[in-house]
Amino acid sequence: MLLTTISKFFSATNTEEPVSTKDVYEVLLESKDDKITLLSNYVNWLIAIAAIVVAIVTLLYGYWGRKIKESEENAKVLIQNLTEQERKITEAQTTINKIIQSGDYVRRVEEFELELKRMKEQNSAEFKKLNASIQQNYKETNTSLSEDSNQSSMPFIKDNLHTKSDIVRGDIFLANIIMSDNGRKVVRPFLIIQNDIGNKHSSFVTGIPLISNATPSPLSIPLKIEDREQFAAIPLITSIKKSDLEMHITKLDDSKLNEIEKAIAFHIGRANIDN
Repeated sequence: MLLTTISKFFSATNTEEPVSTKDVYEVLLESKDDKITLLSNYVNWLIAIAAIVVAIVTLLYGYWGRKIKESEENAKVLIQNLTEQERKITEAQTTINKIIQSGDYVRRVEEFELELKRMKEQNSAEFKKLNASIQQNYKETNTSLSEDSNQSSMPFIKDNLHTKSDIVRGDIFLANIIMSDNGRKVVRPFLIIQNDIGNKHSSFVTGIPLISNATPSPLSIPLKIEDREQFAAIPLITSIKKSDLEMHITKLDDSKLNEIEKAIAFHIGRANIDN
């Protein structure tokens, strides 16, 4: 608009027509209005930019203010926890000091040491007793083996209805077993302890020879076989060929079989014998 006015002014001047004071005033007035308009636009832009800056600052202040507030709350909680822990530690230290000063702590430690010593002595005595019993059992087993090695047969009733294919766990057979250092086989009762799958499919069976003239112990279990007292010698567990089985005598009842299983577990270190 200012340029248009000035152009009109100079156009009039070039026509060599006289320019009146009123025309000059009007041109200057229009120029002033244009400057005011331009300045107003600048101010509006500055106000808009300032508003944007204020909005951004406000958002940032709100975000960081919230973060700062959360940090302050977390710090307060941490201080409370530390104070509580410090209080508990102080109480524990006070209690320990009271116990030590009262002499009760020393008394309790002495009582515990005496009880521990007593338990060790008792366990040692029981272990020595059990060990002596086992050693005696081994000696009696070896003596009985020497006596039995001279026997070639045992007077048991033969079960003609039982075959080697029907072998089950707990069966007792007469069997040819090597029970002496010279490798000579003798006929002895033999308790089958192998699982039934192996009894059916394997050509070997695992069992315990039965001996006489022994003393009941954790590793020598007494059995009544056809009114004759025999002992299951747990340390003599062995495997023999099925062809070494002669004839079926009887089947052991479940209660005695369970007792023998416990003795085997004790023998291999997997269980304790209840006194």
